[in-house]
Amino acid sequence: MIFDNLSNTRWKRSSIVFALVLTLSVTAAAAAFIGLASAERIQTEDDKEKERAVRSLERVREKYSALRSVHLAADVKMTVYGKDFRAGSGTYEYWAEGDRYRIKSRTDKHLGLKTDFDVAYDGKRYYLLDARLKVLSYQQKDVTRTFTALPNPLFLPVDYLSNDDDDCALCALRLPDFKIKDARSSERVKSLAVKSERRDDATGGIVSEVEMPGGKTNKRAFRLILRTLEANEGHVRPLQINRVGTNDKILNSLSFANFTPTVLGVFPRTMSIKAFDDEGNLAVQAEFIVRTLELNEPIENSIFTIGFGEAEAVWDSDGKIFVKEKSVNPPRAQSQ
Repeated sequence: MIFDNLSNTRWKRSSIVFALVLTLSVTAAAAAFIGLASAERIQTEDDKEKERAVRSLERVREKYSALRSVHLAADVKMTVYGKDFRAGSGTYEYWAEGDRYRIKSRTDKHLGLKTDFDVAYDGKRYYLLDARLKVLSYQQKDVTRTFTALPNPLFLPVDYLSNDDDDCALCALRLPDFKIKDARSSERVKSLAVKSERRDDATGGIVSEVEMPGGKTNKRAFRLILRTLEANEGHVRPLQINRVGTNDKILNSLSFANFTPTVLGVFPRTMSIKAFDDEGNLAVQAEFIVRTLELNEPIENSIFTIGFGEAEAVWDSDGKIFVKEKSVNPPRAQSQ
């Protein structure tokens, strides 16, 4: 009897322990399942955000690739900070149709930037005019690098696709670049990470901040931080593009405002560039105001040629010879 009571007591305790262990196991399994499901939901949401961001940026590229021609003119105000503080202005004008283009870039001489250049390619011949020295050179082959002091405002809203860094100094985006999928820029977009998303109270659109791989500029490594607003009608407008160094300091920053509807979607009429030195101090600031933007309009063929009459000296780069030289006036004899 005592043995039976003891056995019953032990059996009851074992049953309680077993039930407790079973309950804990089920609870742990349920928690693990819930945690896994939550992680999958988070992963799914992250994937959706990334897919939406990639699609949005791809739509922007497609709109640029559909452009047949463009004429853009902009005014710029510039300030150079530091010991030799100076402020001035400039102008930028750009025509393009297919693989043909022309650029006219002017800045105040006291700003101390590169000399003023006209650059053109008419499909058969490349021209480079030093507007200050009045010297024109030409050759058969187009040149991938751009030597103007000012960047092209047409492509500032898609600067995250630019290949202008230490691997290709002075390289700049051109209209034909959007007809093909560049491996490097495509990889940038595909490798982006969505850092945040929120609903914009004013427009109802989605403000996204994404991070992309960058490169090196002046031997300083950078990554790209892009902030955009996607409106309800599907238009994507850039708000800010930053090149950020490994120490999280901004190397340069682009911001955009005063958007207007175009075949490119909404395009900014005002663009601001800020460049910073190694210590994070503001070094250069420029503000572009786009005063003319004509898209898919016919352009005269003569626009893409720089005539010999625009220069005092003309150099044939292929033939290595001056085909026109500056005339030197002999000194006048002084009257007695």
